[in-house]
Amino acid sequence: MQIKMRNIAEVRKFTNGYYWYFGMRLTFAILLPSIILYHYGILNQYILVPFGTLMLGFTDVIGSLHRRTGALFTGVVCFFICALIAGFARDILWLQLIVLVLISFVFSLIGLYGTRMINIGLNCIIITIFFMDKHFVAGNIFLNAVLMSCGCAFYIFIFFISFKLRPYKLIQQMLGEHIIEIGKLLDARSEFYQRDADEKTLMDKMIRELVVIREQQESLREIILRTDISADKVSRKSRGLLMMYIDTVDAFELIITSQQDYNKLHQAFDETRILTYFGIYINMLADELQHFGLAVQSGKNAVPKRDLDLLLHKCERVFYTLRKSKMNHDNVEDFISLRQILYTFQHLTERIKKLYSIAAFDENVIVATPAEDYTLFIPKQSYDYKLFFNSFTLKSGMFRHAVRVTVALVIGWIIGQVLDIYNIGHVYWSLMTIVIVVKPAYSQSRIKNTDRLLGTLMGGVISLIIILTIHNERLIFLLVSIATIITCTFSKINYRFYTIGITMLVVLAYNFMAPKAIESVLVERLLNSIIGVIIGYLVSLFILPNWENEYVQNYIHNMLETSRKYFLDVVEVFSGKPYNSMAIRFSRRSVTIALANLSDNFQRMMSDPKRQRQNLKLLFQLVSINHTLTSYIVSLAQYAKEFDDKFSPEEFIQAIRQIENNFQITLGLQEDKSQINNLKLSLPDNANLERILEDARSGLRFAKPAEKEKIISIRKSITDYRTVNELLRLINTSVCDEGKIIAQMQQA
Repeated sequence: MQIKMRNIAEVRKFTNGYYWYFGMRLTFAILLPSIILYHYGILNQYILVPFGTLMLGFTDVIGSLHRRTGALFTGVVCFFICALIAGFARDILWLQLIVLVLISFVFSLIGLYGTRMINIGLNCIIITIFFMDKHFVAGNIFLNAVLMSCGCAFYIFIFFISFKLRPYKLIQQMLGEHIIEIGKLLDARSEFYQRDADEKTLMDKMIRELVVIREQQESLREIILRTDISADKVSRKSRGLLMMYIDTVDAFELIITSQQDYNKLHQAFDETRILTYFGIYINMLADELQHFGLAVQSGKNAVPKRDLDLLLHKCERVFYTLRKSKMNHDNVEDFISLRQILYTFQHLTERIKKLYSIAAFDENVIVATPAEDYTLFIPKQSYDYKLFFNSFTLKSGMFRHAVRVTVALVIGWIIGQVLDIYNIGHVYWSLMTIVIVVKPAYSQSRIKNTDRLLGTLMGGVISLIIILTIHNERLIFLLVSIATIITCTFSKINYRFYTIGITMLVVLAYNFMAPKAIESVLVERLLNSIIGVIIGYLVSLFILPNWENEYVQNYIHNMLETSRKYFLDVVEVFSGKPYNSMAIRFSRRSVTIALANLSDNFQRMMSDPKRQRQNLKLLFQLVSINHTLTSYIVSLAQYAKEFDDKFSPEEFIQAIRQIENNFQITLGLQEDKSQINNLKLSLPDNANLERILEDARSGLRFAKPAEKEKIISIRKSITDYRTVNELLRLINTSVCDEGKIIAQMQQA
């Protein structure tokens, strides 16, 4: 029953999501002119119109209206220029080769400037390949380029119309999907609380979710924060969506930084069943988040499924009862960990309740929240031309990628000329396959190769069955429409399904326009796809390959540096400075991004050849420890926020300085592993803290029974001082553990 409900939720998520909406919009933009042209019998002459629509649609990337518009118009100009150049070269063999080399290299290298330019570059190369093939694009060169540009213009028209009709639709879809994925991440976290949980398997699951969420956050940041967010210039709904995004990011960071030593917790508390209660409550929070995300995605009213306050109070009662009966000097660290978990519960519950209030666009909630400067969080992309020329070095991953693409296309072009002698047509399919499957990283290329081959085979088989069994034109047209929807919907999220769709679309479209040639089309598409896949695989493997282990040290350094910066921003409070909420929030975001990048690197490394998978076990341990370290710093930040005027500099300054020094040593171990002996595993004795605690205990002994508030205050003060000191000790231990792992990685 539970599996069935999850499947239904996945279907709802997909059909309410952006990619389905995008697929339907692009399908409409392609089919409308195609139907009109087919009706008048001129589709063959004007096929470049829907072709241009398709190409520009594939270029479109989620983002702010300003950036998307700029990218679309840039794409149209680049497409037009490439079409003209390729058209003039189509009848001159040596000029074809020169054009192919220059355009493939330049437009592969512009991927330096981000995802939009990667997509524009990829489609420019594909257009060049098609327009150089005189069998595909014949006739007047300039007219062909204009026809394709008309198709591009029609996509832009449809894009602006859909945006004007539903300006908030994209944000709601992406935000809802983001919240659902955060719910899945939290659900994965709940499994750590089960007895006999496989921590490695669960950590792998969380890392995969982390990568997905990081990509979503990058898109959402651009969409939401690149708009005018000041309270006096935007609608209540716009302001509410911004607040919703900020709270979901905070919830995500709370989840990802709530890592604990679960093996140790299970050893200490499995007999008490408190971890089971905690796991059930986390699972309920996860379900609530996914329920809320679906409501946001679909634009419906969001209503809570359960009373979270009641459930939270039950967890608190279980904890306090257990602490009162079981806590002693030996297990205080374990109870601190439980208290950290409870803090996370409290904050997550408040976040979820606030999200429901914001979703209802409660004026009191939205107006009561002050506008803040979030410019620090806006993703920045440099378009400096110097970056392009400075990348002409083998140390640049994108330069090596551009060389690989160029070499692979030249090989494919030469093979295509040979096949043309034997009247084997559609060789542009092999070149298009090469462009798509050759990616900056070998791991990405390997996955694309498999998906391309299987997708082409499956799409061909399905198309053949349709052609042999269905002879009704209207029904076949309906299937062509379905194939177009599959192609457009999955073009950005699942390459295998995209390949199935595009193969069906191509084969069934050919069946409409030239039914007698359908057998040769099927054979040639499969043959050319196989040739492209083989060339792409061999070039990715042997021509200046990019292995993930080449970049891991940079990712590790960034993770350690952001963790150090986060720690220093938090402990400023313990050095006598005020609590800086925005700086700490930005530092925490930087840590989660660095963790996600390293996790993504780890996942991709798993697809590299075995000889290139260096230090996988140690890298996994490092990622796990940094999750734990970050959770300790988050807990410390909570005390800093609540008690920023309570602690004096002399109470913790020695411990803070030692931890900072250990951070520096750990960073230095990447260059000089001999520094491992300089790590200090234990914090110095804190005489000032012991004096303060002793004074508090004396005050407790002399307090009168009637002074209940004073007694509670003193006890809380003792607990807070001990907890902060213990957190500093745990942070120091985690930093030293990271240093030991890095030293082992340098020895391997």
